[in-house]
Amino acid sequence: MAFAVTLITGGRLGDRFGHRPVFVAGAASLLAGCAPGTGVLLAPASRRVCSPG
Repeated sequence: MAFAVTLITGGRLGDRFGHRPVFVAGAASLLAGCAPGTGVLLAPASRRVCSPG
């Protein structure tokens, strides 16, 4: 049941926003879920915020 809800919701989002952005968001979410800790998630964001330019 949970898979069906996810599949239907993903399909609707793909129809509305385009398949590529929905796929990229899903891939980013999967990679974030596989991160070993919060430092891995926060390091790129802090580097982007603290970098001059």
